[in-house]
Amino acid sequence: MASDLKDSERMTDTEVIDQIATMIIAGHETTSTTVAWLLYELSKAENIHMQEKLREELLSVKTDEPTMDELNALPYLDAIIREHLRLSPVIVSTPRCADKDDVVPLSTPFVDRNGVEHTEFRMPKGEPIFIPIMCMNRDKNIWGEDALEFRPERWLSGDTHPRSGEIPGVFAGVMTFIGGPRACIGYRMALMEMKVLTFVLLRSISFELSDPNLKIERRITAVVRPVIKKEDGSYETTMPLRLKHIRDRD
Repeated sequence: MASDLKDSERMTDTEVIDQIATMIIAGHETTSTTVAWLLYELSKAENIHMQEKLREELLSVKTDEPTMDELNALPYLDAIIREHLRLSPVIVSTPRCADKDDVVPLSTPFVDRNGVEHTEFRMPKGEPIFIPIMCMNRDKNIWGEDALEFRPERWLSGDTHPRSGEIPGVFAGVMTFIGGPRACIGYRMALMEMKVLTFVLLRSISFELSDPNLKIERRITAVVRPVIKKEDGSYETTMPLRLKHIRDRD
């Protein structure tokens, strides 16, 4: 523990244990589902070249057990993860509640049904708030006309769009991990887990769709799960991909 903290700023042992449980348990489902959808994205025929390019970068690392610094030094891996988190957040929205009366300024004025233009709106205490994470991550006014496309290169070429800096997210100008004091407490750990899993899997295994004609749907529960519709009309949670072993670990 830091020695320069006031007693009022320190966490109790119980609070520390509770936060560890939050990071490990609450982050398990989101991280694993995010990686599953990423493998699906890279398995699409139009994105196989991205998978191959990423694998080439990953194989340039001379060890099977890289450090955090070595993983963070891989630009295409970082771009792939950022773009996937932008385009396909597994939590598409989240609720909040105003804890006090407030006036919220608007970046873009709107005209109500009575023809009155507004540059702000009043939010009373207790007002429920809906935060549309996916909609904000895919807004063409923020990310450009290709906002609905999976294009990792946007993070390499610096054309993420000037207005993305207006998004108050805690990471990369996206709302996937929310922002402010209620932002995801374990987002750095989640990012590293995603990079580690992607590194280990893609260095040794290639992925492709098991059936290009099979429709994998997105079902919103606690997270966005991949499901397929069975012949009897029921749904099964699954991500059917074809895996090919291409390399043994050193």
